[in-house]
Amino acid sequence: MSELRRHYFLDEYCIIATERQKRPTDFKRLQHASKPAKCPFCPGNEHMTPPASAVYMPDGRVLQDSDGHRVRGWSIRCMPNKFPALSPSPTPPRGSPFCVRAGYGFHEVIVETPRHDASPATLDDGEVELLMKVYAERCAHYLSMPGIEYVSLFKNFGMEAGASLSHTHTQLIAMPLLAPKVAGEMRVYGAGCPMCAVLDREADVRVVREDEHFKVLSPYCAKVPFEMWVVPKRHAASLQGLSHGELVALGRALRHVLRRLHDVVGDVPYNYMFFQHPSDGRYHMYIRIAPKLSITAGFELGTDVYINVVSPEDAASYLRG
Repeated sequence: MSELRRHYFLDEYCIIATERQKRPTDFKRLQHASKPAKCPFCPGNEHMTPPASAVYMPDGRVLQDSDGHRVRGWSIRCMPNKFPALSPSPTPPRGSPFCVRAGYGFHEVIVETPRHDASPATLDDGEVELLMKVYAERCAHYLSMPGIEYVSLFKNFGMEAGASLSHTHTQLIAMPLLAPKVAGEMRVYGAGCPMCAVLDREADVRVVREDEHFKVLSPYCAKVPFEMWVVPKRHAASLQGLSHGELVALGRALRHVLRRLHDVVGDVPYNYMFFQHPSDGRYHMYIRIAPKLSITAGFELGTDVYINVVSPEDAASYLRG
């Protein structure tokens, strides 16, 4: 089968080419980032990182490091990236005949657990619940900063997905502009919500998991094999718009489908990204999980049309189990 499929509501396309399909066990396995002699994210090595701006403790307190003191006995640490993409004190841009602005913003690392060999798929209930709370609070914190318009929250798992350290962590980049991806989606938001319409119309054959609060889709227009979207069933524009119960459910849904991905395809690299727009209630937030199981080659780079060798329907069937 070969089909040219259009995105649910955007002018984007993918090719589902199942004659090129592989079995789930045929995909390559993860190359782990090498563990340094001393992991800067492990307990006892806190001095190897910049002072943490938020340290979440087991008793519920949120503390801060100082230049001369590092908090120990933590559950989650949030600190500035040692090699930031954007800076709160950027160098003024050099003169240019083209559009340029100072690289103002913030770049944070969220160390999800003290356990070096853990992953989002192996976090326990308390850990994953706290992680979702931290995600929401750190996004809200940076959105309160002057000049910040968007917070990109994302995870790179595995070297091929961009992780340079194997200790499980998430990154956050706060930017002075709305992400073009979200801005493009907003152009189709009118009187009704297109994502709510997707949830109402999407066939069960592409539903990986569903509970009271979230539906996980193997999207009709999946660009990569085993892609998934985690979508709140109640319309919400951002993590800050979710209730405590919904954040708990989100963590468990995310953990469940990452476990299923591991069970089906093995220890593979992936990225997950949060798409949200707290300042515009018309938007419907979601998380995209994109396993790194295929190579972006000349055709994809030249056309922005992606070839997916596993149909979303087959992927959902495998992932449901």
